[in-house]
Amino acid sequence: MSTPDAEYDCEQTMEHGWVHAMTAPRELYVNREGALCQRPARELERMRKNGDSQPFQRSFQRSVSVCFELKVWLDNPTENFKLILRDSAVLRYQDGILALDMAECGAGRTVRGLETGAVHDLQILSDTSSLEIFVNGGAEVFTTRIFDSMERLQLEFASEHAEGTIEYYELTA
Repeated sequence: MSTPDAEYDCEQTMEHGWVHAMTAPRELYVNREGALCQRPARELERMRKNGDSQPFQRSFQRSVSVCFELKVWLDNPTENFKLILRDSAVLRYQDGILALDMAECGAGRTVRGLETGAVHDLQILSDTSSLEIFVNGGAEVFTTRIFDSMERLQLEFASEHAEGTIEYYELTA
């Protein structure tokens, strides 16, 4: 009789598009509409330092550390936008589709997305090898490994009409 570990084939797993990730601890909750949602565990807030908040209109850009938390609240949640995370992952909302493009940093994985009527808010956690993106209060969550150069660490948001508020924190261990 073989053990589950003996049957595990890493190469086959990668061949089928799976890349394992340890995710941030999270809480499950039921929102006002009765949907099961996820959010980062509140204890992670103790890792925050050097936080700031600012409004934006159409765009924002800032240098970031590799480990950060970004919150974005959008006043007009159906406006198309593009958000470059770190140096090569691109989160796009266009015509009701939210997609994460990892062609430059996904180790063979390219674009993953979902159809959503609007994007009201985003909460993004970044560490040395992963991104976690909580959409609309955690009604949807993207978790991915990221393999970028970590040389040009910045956020760039662009939209023709979107505006709102961002909150940014560096995260420490």
